[in-house]
Amino acid sequence: MELITKIFCLLLLLPSQLFAQSEEDYDLNVGLYYSAGFLTEQTQTSNAHLSVGFLKNKIEGSLDLFYFLNAQGERERFNFNHQLFLGANYYFMVNKIKPYVGVQVGLASSESSEYGVFNTNNELVYESSINPLTSFNFGVKYAVSERFNITFSGRQIFGKHLANSYSTYLDELRFSFGINYSIINKTTP
Repeated sequence: MELITKIFCLLLLLPSQLFAQSEEDYDLNVGLYYSAGFLTEQTQTSNAHLSVGFLKNKIEGSLDLFYFLNAQGERERFNFNHQLFLGANYYFMVNKIKPYVGVQVGLASSESSEYGVFNTNNELVYESSINPLTSFNFGVKYAVSERFNITFSGRQIFGKHLANSYSTYLDELRFSFGINYSIINKTTP
């Protein structure tokens, strides 16, 4: 847990380093995506995905928010599982095609739909909790115009739903597809 705290603190400092010399080329962008996730036991999740990024010198500070829509399959696991990630991506610039890899740490606000506990009134209740996460990312952006990109990304998420009831893994392979818009684009042609 101490290692995760140190990594999270380092990633919080990354945006300040990116903004330090604003006279250079940079890009402030926002993306809206649909995400499909795959868990074990043939279970799939659907999420809305919002991303904000600050790209400078091939390194992007990235904030990603996933809003849980639903789950279906043999073992749905959660009533909700909203996630927030902060981290960095490294871009391999190739004209209009921009592949990248990255790492992020984050938090999940989740509630199990499988394992409840009995309260003082002898009613079964499901606990929600805030849980640490790690994510390894990859993706590609394709520049449709100077301001718009079509984006396809994937990530492997690792984490555990920590509650008083039985712990459930938050591990998931998730893919996102959507549009990315450059709010401020100060890059040289």
